[in-house]
Amino acid sequence: MSVVLFLLWLILNARITVEIVVVGLVATGAAMLFLWKFLDWPPGRELAAIRQIPQIILYAGLLVKEILLANVFVAKVIYRKKPQPVIRTFRTKLKTNFARTVLANSITITPGTITLTCEGDLLTVHCLMPELAQSLEDSSFERRLLRIEEGFHG
Repeated sequence: MSVVLFLLWLILNARITVEIVVVGLVATGAAMLFLWKFLDWPPGRELAAIRQIPQIILYAGLLVKEILLANVFVAKVIYRKKPQPVIRTFRTKLKTNFARTVLANSITITPGTITLTCEGDLLTVHCLMPELAQSLEDSSFERRLLRIEEGFHG
């Protein structure tokens, strides 16, 4: 995280001088101290995050693929069938609020589904068709997020 913050600082300044580097290092250090002290982001978590980069990239690819497939499915539903909306509530195996939020948002940005509520491990989702509701529990999103979550927390 500190490397990313420092690189972002350099990119936003669009040039490198001694003053910019020194101020960037001080600002990055202060931001990291804030994260460690108040937001429960210990230094070891940075290494875990770096190790999870391949899994995060795979998740982003999965999300793009699912969005494209859902676009085609929703277009077919709209042109060939009559939508049969359903509301489905299911429990997720994800342990952290962050991973649950990522799952809820991933469901929402996938066409044909909208996450209505996310309370603890219980998600309520509106689906355009029953077929979409069947794929929610034990979804590829959840399986990939479980791998990422395990990489962070062991």
